[in-house]
Order: sequence, then C-alpha cells, then structure tokens
Amino acid sequence: MEPSPAQAGASDRDRSPPPPPPPPSQSSTAATISSPLAVVCSFWKDFDLEKERSGLDEQGLKIAENQETSQKNRRKLAENTRDFKKASSDEKLSLLNSLLKSYQEEVDNLTKRAKFGENAFLNIYQKLYEAPDPYPALASMTDQDQKLSELETENRKMKLELEEYRAEAAHLKNQQATIRRLEERNRQLEQQMEEKVREMVEMKQRSMAEDSQKTLEALKDRERSLQDQLRQATESVKNMQKLHESAQSQLFELRTQSEEDRAAKEVEVSLLMDEVERAQARLVSLEREKGDLRSQLQTTNEDASKSSDYLESSDILESSLNAKEKIISELNAELRNIESTLSSEREMHVNELKKLTTLLTEQESALMELKKELQERPTQKLVDDLKKKVQILQAVGYNSIEAEDWELATNGEEMSKLEALLLDKNRKMEHELTQLKVKISEKTSVLEEAEKRIVELTSKVEEQQKLILKLEDDILKGYSSTDRRGSLLNDWDIQEIGSSEASEVISSLVLLITVGIAPHYELWVGNHGLYG
Repeated sequence: MEPSPAQAGASDRDRSPPPPPPPPSQSSTAATISSPLAVVCSFWKDFDLEKERSGLDEQGLKIAENQETSQKNRRKLAENTRDFKKASSDEKLSLLNSLLKSYQEEVDNLTKRAKFGENAFLNIYQKLYEAPDPYPALASMTDQDQKLSELETENRKMKLELEEYRAEAAHLKNQQATIRRLEERNRQLEQQMEEKVREMVEMKQRSMAEDSQKTLEALKDRERSLQDQLRQATESVKNMQKLHESAQSQLFELRTQSEEDRAAKEVEVSLLMDEVERAQARLVSLEREKGDLRSQLQTTNEDASKSSDYLESSDILESSLNAKEKIISELNAELRNIESTLSSEREMHVNELKKLTTLLTEQESALMELKKELQERPTQKLVDDLKKKVQILQAVGYNSIEAEDWELATNGEEMSKLEALLLDKNRKMEHELTQLKVKISEKTSVLEEAEKRIVELTSKVEEQQKLILKLEDDILKGYSSTDRRGSLLNDWDIQEIGSSEASEVISSLVLLITVGIAPHYELWVGNHGLYG
C-alpha cells in the first residue's frame, strides 16, 4: 500500500533540511579571539548542560519507546499481512480495509517518529552550533596550570634558599673559624688520600708481582713437566727401538731356525714318503704273491687227490702265505705310525709359526703406539716457544722492558710474523664467513622460490589429476544421450585449457562420447596437455 500524495508531501516537508544557522557576528568573533576562556565559560554557563542532559535523556527514552512501539507494530503488520495472504478471496475483501488502515496508521506513526527525532536533533544542533571550541581554552588552562606549578616549585626553592641565606648570615661571625677548620680538614683528607693511593699502588704492584710470579712458576712447572715427558718419551722410544731390534733379531733367528727345521722336516718327510712308497710297492708285490700263492694252493688242493707229494708243498705255501700276511700287517701299522707322526709334526710347526707371527704383530702394534704417543707429545720447538713465552712474561711482569721495546723482547720477527699471520687468517675467515652468509641467504631465497614453485606445481598436478579422474570416470560411464553429454561438458573443468582450444576440446569430447573410441582417450588427453 502506498501513501497518499498529500501525506508524501507532508513527509517531504518534514524531512527537508533545516535552515542554516546565522553566521556568528563580528563582536562574538572578536570576543572569542580576545578572551576565548571567558567566551567558553559564558557560553557553557548559559547552556546549562545539566538541564540539557535531562532533556536529552527524556528524548532518548522517548526515541527508544518509539522504536519499540514501531517494532511491535511491524510484527503485528507482518502477522496481519500473512493472515491476509492466507485468507480466501471473499475474506480478503473484508480484511483489506482494516489492513490498509493499519498500514496508514503505521506510516503516520513513522512520520511522527521521524519528525520527533529530527526536531530533537535540530534543537540540540542549533544550541551547539554557536558553541566555541573548548580545546584552545583548555590548552591555555593546561599551560597556565603547568606554569603555575613551576612557579610554585620555584617559589618553594626561593624560600629554601632564603632560609639558607638567613642561616648563613646568622653564622657569619663564625665563618673565619669554620674556614680554617675546613682547610685543616681538607689538608688531612688530602694526606689520607695520598696515603691510601700509595698503599693501593703498592698493593696492586705486589698483587701483580705475585700473579706474575705464580704464572711464571706455573709455566716453569709446565716446562719441567714437558721436558720430563719429552725425556720419558725419548727414553721409551729408545727402549722400544731396542726391544724392536731384539724382537727383530729373535724373529730372524726363529725364522732361520724354523727354515732349518722346515728343511730338515721336509727331508725327513721326503725320506718317509720314499719309504712309504717302497712299503706300498712291497705291499703290492706281496699282495700279488699272496694271490699267486692262493691260486697255487687252490690248484694244489684240487690235485691233492691225485698225488700225496703235493701235500707237503701246500703246507709250505700256506706257511709262507701267513708269514707274508703278517709282514703286510706290520708294514701297514708302521705306515700308519709314520703318517700320524708326520701330521703331528706338521701341526706343531704350524702352531709355532702362528705364535711367532702373533708376537711380531704385537711388537709392531706396540711400536706404532709408542710412535703415536711420541708424536702427540710436545716437540723441542714447542718447548723452545714455551721458554720464549716464559721469558717474555717474566720481563713484562717485572717491568724490565718498556712498551716500545716489546718487539725486541719477543724476538720480533717471529712474533710479528705470527701476529700478522693470525690477523690475515682472521680477516680471511671473516671474509669467508661473509661470503658464506651471502651464499646462505641466496640459497635460502632460491629454496623459498623452489618451494613456492613446488607448491604451485603440486596444486596444478592435483587439479589435473582430478580432471583426469573425472574424464576417465565419465568416459567409462559411456554417455549416450545429448543431455548427458551436456552435463558431462559442464562438469569437466575445461577452463584450465586455453580459450583458443576450447572449441577443439569440446568437439573432440563429443566425438569420443558419441563414437565411444576408448583406446584414443589417452592420446587425446596427452595432446591437450591434461596429464600432470
């Protein structure tokens, strides 16, 4: 429902902007410039802020009450409108007048509410328009308060000084005696100070001498200990060299003896092997004779029935056969004994050789440890350098040289070269450190860029993999209708492909879906750059 034109005009007149307030007069401007504090005080005195505040409170309560009433009326109108919409056509005709009346009343109430708020605003606006700016007056008051506090502080100081001057004037009669007493006290204090300074200097010199003496003694002890260690190391090296030489000689003797024993054993073994071969050959011949005798015995037994003369010869053959078997068994036992003796002698020889090798290895390892210990111990050059440092410290501790003679006392060229080398090395290390820091920062920036690139590529790969999965899934489903084709094209994210290739991609997809050429799918995806 729209309001009538008359009501619209009335509301427009009510909402028209208020007339501008009259400009401030020249007299008020001059008064403000001349005495802003008085103008501010007179204005706010006439303004009566407490009274205006109570009026503003009433207006605020009224505005809040109007807002609450408007909310209730709006809810009621909404309910009536819903009832009107739900009613039938016949009921709507009967409810239309009451609904229009409710809307008209609400419009009138809103107009009154707006007019009330505008009047309240204009009222307070007109009262505050000519209000002077209180900031300059408050700032000047703050400055005056600060100056006043400074003046009060200065006044208190002046009072204290005045009291001091009065007290000093009261004691002017005793001033000469006080001056003499103070001068005497000053002389005493100066004497005490000189004595204390002298004592402190002596104590400092004694403490420095004691410290230098302790340091010198410690360095001398260190030198003596280093010399003892060097002497012990030298003696131990000499002893180990002697031990090594004796071990080498013993090892040489053992090797020569073992070689002689080995040669004798080899000769003995060769003799034994020859004897074994002869025994084996003899054994073979005896076996052969044994076989011949047995064959003869068998033939003899077969012919025993024919002749009794052969009985005696068969007994002889059997006895000789038994004797030969006994000889064979004895030879076999002797052969076994020789073989066992040979194996035991070989084992003893191998064990003895192992023991000698182990002893040689232990001697060599002990020699290497002694050499390593000797290398770790201080050298003669280090001892000489330590002596030089002790002499320098002794000279400095007892003030036997001056600062300008320092290079001569330190045997200048070596120490200056050492200091120059150290400074040069320090500068090089600082330069290398700076270069390394620059390289680290460059590598860090490159690493950050690479990580960003990796993140971008990973996201792109994930998107392309999703697109590939979607394509594979949709192609495997085998769309047949044009509606399904259209939904397929809408589902696929073809925006990631270049806009110039969009038509080609769509036509290729339609061809794939219509004809169903599944084997060409991977070829098509590769041609359009859809793989990650």
